[in-house]
Amino acid sequence: MELVTEKYKHTDIGFIPIDWDAKPLKAVFTLKNGYAFSSDYFSETGPIVITPGNFKLEGGLNFNERNTLRYSGDYSTIMKFTNGDLLIVMTDLTPDCNLLGKPGFVNSSETILHNQRIGKIILTNKTVSINYLYWYFLSETFSKRMKSTATGSTVRHTSNGSIYNSLIPIPPTKAEQAAISTALSDTNNYITHLEKLVAKKRLIKQGAMQQLLKPKEGWVVKKLDEIAVFKNGKAHEQFIDENRRKLPASVIDIQTINKMIRESTSNHDLSFAEKCLSDPILREACAYILMEKCREICDLHLLELYNANSSPEKFHRAIILELFGKLSDVGSGDKKEKTPLR
Repeated sequence: MELVTEKYKHTDIGFIPIDWDAKPLKAVFTLKNGYAFSSDYFSETGPIVITPGNFKLEGGLNFNERNTLRYSGDYSTIMKFTNGDLLIVMTDLTPDCNLLGKPGFVNSSETILHNQRIGKIILTNKTVSINYLYWYFLSETFSKRMKSTATGSTVRHTSNGSIYNSLIPIPPTKAEQAAISTALSDTNNYITHLEKLVAKKRLIKQGAMQQLLKPKEGWVVKKLDEIAVFKNGKAHEQFIDENRRKLPASVIDIQTINKMIRESTSNHDLSFAEKCLSDPILREACAYILMEKCREICDLHLLELYNANSSPEKFHRAIILELFGKLSDVGSGDKKEKTPLR
């Protein structure tokens, strides 16, 4: 703990280096809010009206045919952005509220207009780098802050006050802020490069597969049933995971087992009970469901069965016999034969 207290200090946003500072964002910048544009003038031509849909989850702006809104009406020059302006989205329509507070720099040869619910950052503290601020907006700390203070249900909103009251850890020099920003930018670019490389390799693989599997001279085309036999799985296979390990009874498909139990009891069919007694997985699953049913109605007989059977296997068998034992006298009025359960 001494090492931590010597090099770090505790703040409202956690431990930070001792020479760093934690300030509310209102001490770093002011937010300029956007303008409302009449939908009567939305068209396919004219300058772009920026919307929350133009912001990317990983940061930055994106304009394409599907998300680009244009405006053919009159507008003032104060409504236009300048390249290099840092923006932040203040309304989020995504279900997980992951877009709220995400930033983006304006960098376009086209005119982009300042729409409502988009905040423009105007730095007032010259000791803070705009690039460092951009990466802070992408941090998990800021994202959690935006989600926890958001208002609304289907559409989530943040406010100037919520943003202003958020704390930011600030390195003492712009040089250190620049070094952090550069490291994060380089890492992000490298990840993007790798993703593009993977996508390219995937396309190469797909092309190679199509070429290699394309029928050639001398090849023979056959139906699958001419070269292979299709074998259905057993009933209990649904209780085995992809690594061939037995699933715990608590995660087995309850509806399927309940259906089997109902069908067995209504049809006076003891075959499912026989399977449960002989198959350990089915036995555990069926016993689990019956125990839950007993708990729901506070059946004290369950406790008696438990006390009378020393091992889990015997306990499971006892529960199944208890349920299906009544089926041995299948013909209540038909005087049918008893079918004993083993």
